[in-house]
Amino acid sequence: MHFIREAGYGIWPVLFFGIAALIVAARQAASPTPGRTVTALWLMALSFVFGLLATLMGVQASASGLPGITPDERWIFFLGLEEALYNLVTALMLSAMAMLLLLFAHLRSKPLARAVTAPQSARDESLQRAMV
Repeated sequence: MHFIREAGYGIWPVLFFGIAALIVAARQAASPTPGRTVTALWLMALSFVFGLLATLMGVQASASGLPGITPDERWIFFLGLEEALYNLVTALMLSAMAMLLLLFAHLRSKPLARAVTAPQSARDESLQRAMV
C-alpha cells in the first residue's frame, strides 16, 4: 500500500468511488439488472474525475516548488509527478476491473435476450406459413 501514502489525500475519493464501482459491477455480474449498470458507470466516472483532479493538484503542487530550488535540483519535480500520477493510475485500474465485470455481465445476459426474442419471430413465421 505504498502508493496510497505516496498519492496523498486525493486518493481517498478515488478509492471510495472505484471500490464502490467494483462492488456494483460484481453484483451486476452475479445477477444482471439494468439500473445497476448505469450506477456502476457513474461511479467509474466519479473515480476517474477525482483521480484526474488529484493528479492535477499534485502536479500543481510539485510545480509550485520549482522556483525555490536551483536548476540542477529541478529533477525533483519528476518525483512529485510520479506521486501525483498514482491517483490517476488507481482510478484507471479500478475502472478497468469494473468494466471487465460489466462486460462479463453483459455477455452473460445477452444470450438470454436473444432467446426471448428469437421464439417470437420464429412463431410469427410459422403462423404465417400455417395461414397460407
